[in-house]
Amino acid sequence: MKRTQIYLSNNEWQLLQMLSRKRQVTMAQLIRDAVDKVYAGKSAESFLDALNAAAGIWKNRRDLGNTEDYLGNLREDRRLERFSRR
Repeated sequence: MKRTQIYLSNNEWQLLQMLSRKRQVTMAQLIRDAVDKVYAGKSAESFLDALNAAAGIWKNRRDLGNTEDYLGNLREDRRLERFSRR
């Protein structure tokens, strides 16, 4: 672990002091936790976990049309445009 110094505004210091007492941890620990939460890199595993959690999220939506029908209509419209240009 490395030691460092930072400058805090009075408001920042008071907030950390209050949270430190409330959570019964040091101000340094609060700062380390905040740095980890905001700036720590996300691992590939956590990315895959998020991706898997999102899979199928829209499967039961009724306000979205059928994808195959939508794509078929797009392709059909383009075919008509191409044939009309000839």
